[in-house]
Amino acid sequence: MFRWFRFGFAGLTVAGSLPLVAISLLIACLGVVVVALLPPFVARRGTGGIEFQKQWAEEEFRFEDSIRSYEDVIDAHVRKRL
Repeated sequence: MFRWFRFGFAGLTVAGSLPLVAISLLIACLGVVVVALLPPFVARRGTGGIEFQKQWAEEEFRFEDSIRSYEDVIDAHVRKRL
């Protein structure tokens, strides 16, 4: 008897979660469609956006300047301690 109660409860739980699974699957499909269709629309705008993205990626961190600045901070800290 208790086994049937657990089986019924499991069935109700699965049946109750099916709408949530369907909604999450729909959201995932919409996300895939957006990502799949976005590059052609970006490419139609011209290369200005792509050139900007490349320039931004190159200058995002500016490692050469940041390393030089970090070394200056370390040197200033060492001078203060001496």
